[in-house]
Amino acid sequence: MSFATAPIFDQLELSEINRTIILDIDGTLVPDGEEDCSEKTRAKVMNLMKNNNVVLFSNSKNTERGKKMANALGISFLSADKNKPNPAVIMATGRRVGDCTVIGDKFLTDYLLAVFSGARFVPVRRIYSGRESFKIKIIYLVDDFFNFLSRLVGIG
Repeated sequence: MSFATAPIFDQLELSEINRTIILDIDGTLVPDGEEDCSEKTRAKVMNLMKNNNVVLFSNSKNTERGKKMANALGISFLSADKNKPNPAVIMATGRRVGDCTVIGDKFLTDYLLAVFSGARFVPVRRIYSGRESFKIKIIYLVDDFFNFLSRLVGIG
């Protein structure tokens, strides 16, 4: 599975029905640290909401930002005592694992959350602003390296 060849979120072709969809925020819906989604992204979230329970979740310590974004999109912000990739995140939805889909841009958090919990995973290509901090650039580099290694050995 290559994130590099996956579509960005607003170009996904999904036909999920009656599932809980856990959306990552940074790199998936918006570039890292940004708050405002594009109109295309809002429309894609609204479309997913027609037949699914859609929630936002982020490992960011700034939960107020996540709650604000969720409110603007008309969906819930998932609060959990643990961070991705801990399966407790999936348990916090209150749904069966088999009823959950994780959509995200990161191998070490989003993909592994799905693998560790048995949920379905839909990769998206990361979106950038060009203003990412050095720390975020390093995190992305490490994440991309582990994704590459997993594909090299045939586990990702």
